[in-house]
Amino acid sequence: MSERFLFDVRQTIADLTVEKFFGTMVELAHDHGCEFSAEATAPTMTGEGMRHFGVVDVPMGEFWLRSPTHDKPNDIQDAVSAAHVYGKSIVQAEAFTELRLRWDEHPGMLKALGDKHFALGINRFVYHVFMQNPWLNRRPGITLGGVGTFFQRDQTWWGMAGAWFDYTRRCQALLQRGRPVAEVAYFTGEELPARAVLLDRRSPALPAGYTADSINRDALLRLAKAKDGRIVLPGGASYAVLILPDAG
Repeated sequence: MSERFLFDVRQTIADLTVEKFFGTMVELAHDHGCEFSAEATAPTMTGEGMRHFGVVDVPMGEFWLRSPTHDKPNDIQDAVSAAHVYGKSIVQAEAFTELRLRWDEHPGMLKALGDKHFALGINRFVYHVFMQNPWLNRRPGITLGGVGTFFQRDQTWWGMAGAWFDYTRRCQALLQRGRPVAEVAYFTGEELPARAVLLDRRSPALPAGYTADSINRDALLRLAKAKDGRIVLPGGASYAVLILPDAG
């Protein structure tokens, strides 16, 4: 009896979070000619980690540099899978955030981390952090209390980083024009809070060469259709296999 009551409480909180908070913010943004982007909700509140991305214009995750205590891979997987099942063409990420700036960061160190997240499905970087520096005689300028990788005109390698920025822009342009292809969808279940299923938590694991998304209750019940033996979503994603969580 207690669990049934708590399930209703959690679901009500999740519903109101999407409808009254994110829904209201999207309406206000659109009223002023703006788009609205948001990062993850869970684990900061009782919510469903993918559902609000169906309401916002641009789903967004985040990834960190050399900060394992703060890196949250679910934030990436929630945003990427939600963008696919809800038909959002842009999925962005707060990129290269670092807990304690060391001043040895450079593009050669960052490229592999960026490429990894392109491969995971991110197609737009929001560099963290690009701080305003109104002074021309003070270097290296303003930082965000030591948090973030320092993207700013007084960074020592700034004038030499053009090739890397051109490369990331080209990657983003191509990825934004493409369409994701995944054969398998892992259902995130109905318990709350809920998150996308991480790569190393997927059971059964997929053979090499196959990709997968997560799909939540909202998209599965409200948007998904069966067509030609596949689960098809309005935004173009389709899956040959749906994997349900182990009831045990």
